[in-house]
Amino acid sequence: MLKIQKLDHRSLSVAKDMLSLSLASYRVEADIIGVTFFPPLAEKVEDIVGSKSTFFGAFLMHKLVGIVEIEPMEEEDETVININRLVVEPTQFGKSVGTSLVSFVCKDNITTSVTTALKNIPAIRLYQKCGFEKASTQLLNEDITLLTMRRVLSGNT
Repeated sequence: MLKIQKLDHRSLSVAKDMLSLSLASYRVEADIIGVTFFPPLAEKVEDIVGSKSTFFGAFLMHKLVGIVEIEPMEEEDETVININRLVVEPTQFGKSVGTSLVSFVCKDNITTSVTTALKNIPAIRLYQKCGFEKASTQLLNEDITLLTMRRVLSGNT
């Protein structure tokens, strides 16, 4: 059974585990979108330890198999939760780990946003399944166009 809990990303050993899982997932994402240079692959342990974000991990039999990183942002008259990272151990793709993590951070009645590569169809499908809708696109570089998606609950503007 999958267990989700807050991660102590300031702990060096936890941050190392987080980085290892993240890089494995990002390598697959780079292949999916067809790029050799993918900025998240340059992340270091120090970046995780020094982050001001909140991290939650998905554990299966005490093994970290997924991570979601969130950060609140103030937008106009509301707080929006931004998903800065969603990574899953590649051996766990298609087993609802990502969906469980997104559902976990979206459980409160708050607008949530996420940005992913426009070519990352599996991620886009996952977010759509969780109620996200396409909001905008932005050209990052000649190889990567980013898609921002939002999940807005009725009553929020």
